[in-house]
Amino acid sequence: MKRYAFFIVLGVACFAVGFSSYRFGRDRAIASAFPEDAAEKPVQAVGTAVEAVSSRPAAELISLKEKLKHSYTTCPSAQHDWILRGQTAAVLATMTTAELKSLLEELLSCCPQAHYRHVTEPNLVLITDLLREWGRKDPVAACRAMADAASTADGRMAAFQDWLLRDPSAVTRWMASSDEVPSDLRRAWLSERVKTDPRDAIHQLAGLPPESRASSLIEWSSSCALLPAERKVLLEAVQDDPALLLKCAGRIAGALVDQSVQEAYGFVDSLDLDEEMATSLDDGIFAKWSVRDPQVAFAEWAKQKETRVPDSFLNALDTWSLNSPGAEQAIEWLDTVEAGPAKEKIQVHFIEELTDGERFEQAVRMGMSMDNREEGKRQVLRTVTTWKEKFPDHARERLAAMTREDGVEVK
Repeated sequence: MKRYAFFIVLGVACFAVGFSSYRFGRDRAIASAFPEDAAEKPVQAVGTAVEAVSSRPAAELISLKEKLKHSYTTCPSAQHDWILRGQTAAVLATMTTAELKSLLEELLSCCPQAHYRHVTEPNLVLITDLLREWGRKDPVAACRAMADAASTADGRMAAFQDWLLRDPSAVTRWMASSDEVPSDLRRAWLSERVKTDPRDAIHQLAGLPPESRASSLIEWSSSCALLPAERKVLLEAVQDDPALLLKCAGRIAGALVDQSVQEAYGFVDSLDLDEEMATSLDDGIFAKWSVRDPQVAFAEWAKQKETRVPDSFLNALDTWSLNSPGAEQAIEWLDTVEAGPAKEKIQVHFIEELTDGERFEQAVRMGMSMDNREEGKRQVLRTVTTWKEKFPDHARERLAAMTREDGVEVK
């Protein structure tokens, strides 16, 4: 044991020395890449700004840009290298807004838009850091920079969120005075606004593209679910759009299930919906309830003697019966379901799932127990055929044993 402990300690020590050497060498390279005065400047807190240098020779500016780009391009994981990003923030803080804009244009022009597909792309991380620093000097310009370029979205949002924390009143004034606010930033602001003034926030959504308005209302439905006044305002806003109303009401009902299943069903009953929409919402409530407490949910369903078996119900049943003890519980539960078309549909589905899962013996026994004997024979034949094709020896052995045990020949 002591020998193993020695090797473990030795390994950790070697890793620490190697990592420190890498970090020391890499940090020295970064420090030498940037002007000494900029590298030593501390990273500023959100809400403050570092004065940019009043002028910088053209040759020095070109060199600085190239070194910044090189540092990110050669970094194994720029997105998570907080030392690099902190040092870069200090350097970017010394640049004027014109210099930052020039660097952004270079970063965007050197690679096609299709190149920026993954958030860890080094140039994309540098763009995000650049826009965040630009936002401390001129937040409106940073928030509007290249708004039609997907590669600036994260950076503009970072600059905007910093500004919103630093000076929310200024953000509110900008939203009220400008028609050129990018829709993604206005939507982000309204997501905060809805927490304090839902009626105004929902009213202002009218200025967003239809798809953004709809997605915002659906998103807000979950947060408004437990707030009756806010929930009422939101539902009024979607009353004339049945498809959107169904999605928002579904989100609300789903959130209510976590608090009370009865309250969720009561919420649906309180809405003036046609039967098809109300049934769809009820199915959604059951689906979520069955995941949280399947034995209670399915037992209640059996008591109601339902005749409908929607796909969402069968999906929930599959989830419950996927593994033990759910599979055994589901089979026992099925015995409590009243005979009829609904039970037959569930049995057929169950047999198909058991067969596909290679639980052949259970599938055969369930087929033999069906009230509809003809359908039961069809299901048994399908299962046995598959069983013999996949595992002929095992199938022959078990089918013979079942014939001895049950007194019924299974072929």
